[in-house]
Order: sequence, then structure tokens, then C-alpha cells
Amino acid sequence: MSRLLAAVLLILPWQSPAFRPPPPEKTTQKPLRVDVNLKQIVVTVTDPNGNRMTNLGSEDFVVELDGQILEVSHFRQDTDNPVTLGLLIDTSGSVAKDSQRAAALDGAGQFVKGMLNGDQFFLMTFTSDADLRQDLTDDSDKVEKALQRVKFRGGGTNIPRSVFEAVEKATDGAHRRRALVVITDGVSHLDCQTEVEFRARIRSSELLVYGIMIYDGTPETLASLRPRSNTS
Repeated sequence: MSRLLAAVLLILPWQSPAFRPPPPEKTTQKPLRVDVNLKQIVVTVTDPNGNRMTNLGSEDFVVELDGQILEVSHFRQDTDNPVTLGLLIDTSGSVAKDSQRAAALDGAGQFVKGMLNGDQFFLMTFTSDADLRQDLTDDSDKVEKALQRVKFRGGGTNIPRSVFEAVEKATDGAHRRRALVVITDGVSHLDCQTEVEFRARIRSSELLVYGIMIYDGTPETLASLRPRSNTS
């Protein structure tokens, strides 16, 4: 394999031993300060069959905020970089059926089986608050064993509070690509956050948050992770 070598030749004027160049003048330069206001937006695009579309460029996207179109200054496709992924499983009293519980654990297990080298996972369960079952690790066996120890305790449910706790844990991950998978029946007894506040805090975290709804043992992807009260 050939290599291209670049050589730089520096030519200096001849100087007698007695010649001493004058000392360089001292200059005071003010530090350059630049205000940078960049916001990272992570998206996944699929076709009608659910296949990922990887042939898109920045010209294929439009970013709009409050009716104003924003410039896409940087665009990059990350398909093979490692990810920090959190699994958050609802173990509250509303997830009462054995079929629901089995589906929740099986769904989480599918993510663990897809864990690639370099990925970081953690596992949390939640009722009215979240409990860490397995801290950040790149060892899939540890996550699988933690899943096997999950118990459905019953009790109330607070989806927003639990999601926020899991988001905080995800930000400790080593990778820039971070996501959270919430497996729940969607019932939140102790909803202390409005939907607007809930969405705003998730958006500001720069995490991808996926909701998987367990209804009578059948996992369904939530169009939007939206807490709902069982009293409505």
C-alpha cells in the first residue's frame, strides 16, 4: 500500500554566529469568545414497512420551532456507534395479569438480546417511584439476571417521576447516543405533572424516549408517551 508523504522545507537566511535576531515584540491578544447555541436532535426514519431509511441527507429534513424554520448546521448518520440504553419496567398494581407481566419481561429481554459490543444498558422498575435494578453495564448477562429477579410489587404508579429518574441515570452513560425504553400499561395514579411540563422536560434531556404499552399481554408501541389516569 502506497503512502503519500508531504514534506515541508523551511529555508532560513544565513546568519553569522554573532547575529542575534531581536526578541519578538510582546503582543497581548484578547481571548476569542464565540457564542454557540446548538441543539442536538436525534431522529429515526422508517418506511411504511418499518425498515430504517439510511439514504437521507440534511436537505430531506425541515426543523421548525414556533412556526420558524431553523437551519440544520450539522448532519450526521450514526448507525453503528454504541448506545446507552435504559429499560424502565412498570411493576405497579395495574400490571396485574400474568400475561402482561410476561410480555413486559419478554419485551425487555428482546432489547438485551440485541445488545452490541460497546453498548451500555441499565435496568429500572417503577411504581410510585423508580428503583435501580442493574446499574450501567456493558455485560448483557448482568442485565438478563437482573430481569430474572424483577418482582411485580403492586401499588400506585407515577410515570413522569419515574421517567425523570431514569433520564437522570441515562445522562450518566458514556455514550452520546442515549435512549430510554418505558414498558408500561400507561396508567399513572399519581400524575403530578402536566402533559406540557412532562413533554418539555423529556425534550430538554435530548434523550430518545420510547414507550411500549402492555395491554392484556400484547405489547404495542405508544404513539406518544402520555400518562393517563385510571380514574378518567
